[in-house]
Amino acid sequence: MNNISGRFFVAIALPKSVKEGINQIQNGLAAQTDCYRWVQKDLLHLTLYFCGEQDRKVMNVFSSNLSQKVSTFDSFTITLGQLGAFPDTDNPRVLWVGISKGAEQLTKLHELVADTYHECLVSATDDKVRFHPHITLARRKESYSKKGSSLKPDNTPDIDHSHIPVESIFLMESTLTAKGPQYKTIQSFHLHRHL
Repeated sequence: MNNISGRFFVAIALPKSVKEGINQIQNGLAAQTDCYRWVQKDLLHLTLYFCGEQDRKVMNVFSSNLSQKVSTFDSFTITLGQLGAFPDTDNPRVLWVGISKGAEQLTKLHELVADTYHECLVSATDDKVRFHPHITLARRKESYSKKGSSLKPDNTPDIDHSHIPVESIFLMESTLTAKGPQYKTIQSFHLHRHL
């Protein structure tokens, strides 16, 4: 990394088969309404921590520190849960799939990443918010209001509840373009694997 800023986040990658299954759910929901912008299949992921706009020198230090700390965190598995929405299902601005198993480990890993990031900042502010592990499916278009954005999840394909291994996390850079965000993997960090 050179000494310019970028927009960064730390994420868990999803297997291709999981992305395919989630995409089928997206297609089922999209058939009900056109008021959402759907996350492209290849961009589906689970965000552990959003760093935002930051100097690359800071991210260099963060990457080095995170690599050491994550290597002692035991790998684990997660399972997809139910469909949900932010702020709630009555006003669904963001649609997501939750996590039914492994949420506790995800929260602990999120806290590790967040604490490591804040240790690298000269003047860190307490911006901690409740972590709700999820995979974003879509965001409501600005031109649409609450009215008409209701959905019927029962009409969508079943969610695959198979186990998803979490053995690595990734530092990603996001670039906003006219066609939507583009993601680039900056570095991978391996969790401690059980023998």
